Amino acid sequence: MLGNNEKIQGINPGEVFARMLGELPWARLKAYVQANAPLLKLCTSGGYRLEPQRRERAEKLIFREAEKNDFSEVICNGVFASWYPVHQSLHQSLEDYFHSEQYKDWRTAQSLSEDDYVLTDEKFGEFFQIADLQAWKILLCFSPLKFTPEQAGKILDQQQGNSELLEKIAALELELSELRRKAVQEDSELERLRNKAKADASEIQELKKSARQQKTEIDSLQRKFEGSQAEIKRLNQRLLESDQSMQAREAVLKDGLNRDILR
Repeated sequence: MLGNNEKIQGINPGEVFARMLGELPWARLKAYVQANAPLLKLCTSGGYRLEPQRRERAEKLIFREAEKNDFSEVICNGVFASWYPVHQSLHQSLEDYFHSEQYKDWRTAQSLSEDDYVLTDEKFGEFFQIADLQAWKILLCFSPLKFTPEQAGKILDQQQGNSELLEKIAALELELSELRRKAVQEDSELERLRNKAKADASEIQELKKSARQQKTEIDSLQRKFEGSQAEIKRLNQRLLESDQSMQAREAVLKDGLNRDILR
């Protein structure tokens, strides 16, 4: 088994430590420095303050101390403890397993202590994801987990990592191509709907125009009809008045004729 901070062939602990340090959120990095009196004194010497804009300087000083101590547990364990929860999914999966009854029973059967954290090949295969390769390198170098040479070899197998990454890239490219094809179809359908909407809008405008024209014609006919009714009423009135006048004249003539006869 390869234990925490044990020398591992094929990996540069400085590079892995720098990555782990760089992945720490500022709040966690600051808390780590503040909890370490010698580091806090080092990072604030010269009047410097622990501020986000001074992060690069703080990282360089921490790295220098770790390198000076050959990346010993004294420096690295605290950084790892701050980094570990950052990778929530991997952290949760490992913690759930190591605190499970299944692991406790297996650990007892293997005569391991409570401080031993070991993944069977089956569990390692279940948890190991090529997308988390850099995180697994950090676990390999600085975590309390103990790995078999075969497990360490899989983590360090760049060719395998590259091959799996290429497969993932190919799958993503295929997915992207399919998404682009669907996007073209959707754009075509959208254009068709836009053209239909334009045609419908044009037709609606024509219908509105026709309706306005018809309303104008109806209003004109209505006015003519009302004018005709007024003219008919006026003519009827004149006819009535003429008839009454004729009746009056006829009465006068009859009266004159009757007087002449009586004479």
